[in-house]
Amino acid sequence: MVAGHKERAWIAKKLCIEPVRNSEIVNISIKTNSENASEKIVNAVADAYFTYVAEIAKNTHTTMLSQLYIEKRRQQQLATALQENIRAQTEKNEDVSYDQEQLARTNKTIGQIDDRILAIQAESRAPGRIVQLSRAVFTSAPKRW
Repeated sequence: MVAGHKERAWIAKKLCIEPVRNSEIVNISIKTNSENASEKIVNAVADAYFTYVAEIAKNTHTTMLSQLYIEKRRQQQLATALQENIRAQTEKNEDVSYDQEQLARTNKTIGQIDDRILAIQAESRAPGRIVQLSRAVFTSAPKRW
């Protein structure tokens, strides 16, 4: 059932959401004449919040991965150019030490980007810790998560 204007106004008056200072915990409570109704409303608010946070995290992960892939491609192009320079300089018997150092740093950067991509992919597949914690604490009022 979708809440109408009167229901939303009533919930807004009765619902209390308070962050716990210096933590990721939020107290959610509501004053009603029914413990069952209170629990359903508080859990619905928490579920809506978790859905919202999950969507934000998904969008953030997508954006970060996109940027990392672009940077990885740029670094790979730089590595290719450095390899070509080293090859050309070697044919001319020129010093290649600077380009070799640059290539080593570039390859290290590519490896770091790959590590970050894997970490973000793993994080996006893992269930959110806030959701895991929420199910353990939704047992008594006020609700904490």
